[in-house]
Amino acid sequence: MDWGNVLDGALAFFLVIVGVGIGYVCLRLGGVLGRTSTSVRELTDEVVPILTRAQTTVDGINLELSRVDEIMVSAVNATKGAESAVGTIQKTVSAPARKASGLAAALKEAAATFRARRQAERVEVEEPPPMPAVEPPTGFPAGQAGVNGTADAAGQAVAPNRGPSQSQIAWALPKGQSAEEE
Repeated sequence: MDWGNVLDGALAFFLVIVGVGIGYVCLRLGGVLGRTSTSVRELTDEVVPILTRAQTTVDGINLELSRVDEIMVSAVNATKGAESAVGTIQKTVSAPARKASGLAAALKEAAATFRARRQAERVEVEEPPPMPAVEPPTGFPAGQAGVNGTADAAGQAVAPNRGPSQSQIAWALPKGQSAEEE
């Protein structure tokens, strides 16, 4: 025997073993593929009705969403109409209210002016009591000031001026208004 025959025999034995192994794997793989095919068939039988129900549900939801969309459009239109109505009512009510407010302010100002003029007339009507004549202190010539006031040309004492002068009044009033206007 020669070594070439031994190697050929070993190679033949190896190929037979590999062939039996591949056959066994193919047999097992065939069983797995058969079970997979059965599982896919069962899954298809169960999933198709679920998908059909899901499609029906989605169609129903889309229908409801379209109805809600119509409702929202109607609500927006109603809101715009209400807003327009409120704006119209506001304009209708606010114009007379502003006029009434202006009239009330004018009447209030007129009443205050009337009261002030009546008060001024009362003050003018009520004359203060006459001042007692005070003789000027001795030693002052006629027309010069005394201790508590001024003296007139005749030497008679005159009550001191207790109010503001005309220039002080003119300075305190707004421009263009005189003391006689008040």
